[in-house]
Amino acid sequence: MLDSHNRKFLKKMKVRVPGILMNEKLSNISKMFDKVLKDCVTSNIKITLYFDHIRIQAMNERITYTDDIFDVNTDISCDHKFSFLVDAGTLISFFKNHNQDIEIEIKNDYSIVFKYDRGSFSSTWIEDKAFPDFFYPVGDGIRVMSSSFIQSMKRSFAFVGSDEFRPAIGSILLNVKKEYIDIVSTDMFHLFINRKEYANAVEERSIMLSEVAASILYRFLSDKDTEISISTDGVRTFLCFDNVIISDMNVEQQYPNYEYVCNKFEKSSSVKFDRDLLISVLNSMTLVDNVVNVKVDKENGITVMSEDFGNRKKIMESMPFNALEGPCFNFSIGKENILSSVKSLIKGDVVMDWSDQYKMIKMFNPKYESTYVLNQTLYNL
Repeated sequence: MLDSHNRKFLKKMKVRVPGILMNEKLSNISKMFDKVLKDCVTSNIKITLYFDHIRIQAMNERITYTDDIFDVNTDISCDHKFSFLVDAGTLISFFKNHNQDIEIEIKNDYSIVFKYDRGSFSSTWIEDKAFPDFFYPVGDGIRVMSSSFIQSMKRSFAFVGSDEFRPAIGSILLNVKKEYIDIVSTDMFHLFINRKEYANAVEERSIMLSEVAASILYRFLSDKDTEISISTDGVRTFLCFDNVIISDMNVEQQYPNYEYVCNKFEKSSSVKFDRDLLISVLNSMTLVDNVVNVKVDKENGITVMSEDFGNRKKIMESMPFNALEGPCFNFSIGKENILSSVKSLIKGDVVMDWSDQYKMIKMFNPKYESTYVLNQTLYNL
């Protein structure tokens, strides 16, 4: 039961909020937590009333979400704060259908009343004592503008891995150096790297951003340009933007040493070609097999072939290249592996470097050399 102080305090506990703003904030929560949670505590939304704003919080087994709303009018006679829980589904459903200003009154009999121009809606609230603690960022994080960062991160999604024995590859690595940040993803078949200039690093560090957290960032900020702060306390990663704080549990595994792979790549040959033309050729290979043979020579250009010996199917197409440096080369590779790599690059000319020693290819747009994809081929023909 509430103590006498809180009972007296609750008699004046009212707040007026813009329904359209609450609906926007609650919609964010609905998008993030799209599963019905087994824990009855975390299936609620925590609301904290302050003298000048309210805070809404939600969490599931790994993600926490905090958002402050300042565009409110409170009827609170002191600077005391008060927290309570409301069923998430009830709160989201109500504000989804009410965009006008809403007066919320919290009563000491555990009832909550939402008053609006056409009537009122009553429900219940519970105390927040059993609600898990929230965590907040400590120390400086890296600060980036969402517009360019989100687009770079979006391209890395295609190469995020899924392996229960190597959970680290299910994350996007942010490797922060003094002058740049590497945005890295790998599924152990591809290695995607986007190097962005960065001059604000206090110290060099690595942060693993889960695909879940990265997807949430993209969902929230794909059409905005705002500053994002990304930090970690070793256990959780924190994403802060506007008045929002999102935290995610870190993966307890070290990310693969991508720098070793990049440094050992030695170019033997290089060919430049039109991106869309190779995509069209590779799409034709779907008629036969999932493995393609690629041959680059001065006489025929780039020849791509796929063959199904069992069903006596074979397809072969050739396309011109724009430039060739070094000796001719050939390799075999999974069709989807090379296709996804080419698609991840910006339209225009693409350069493919070949390492004969390590049987690897590296592809990039020459106008954006800081973004590239490495592929391990299957074998040399």
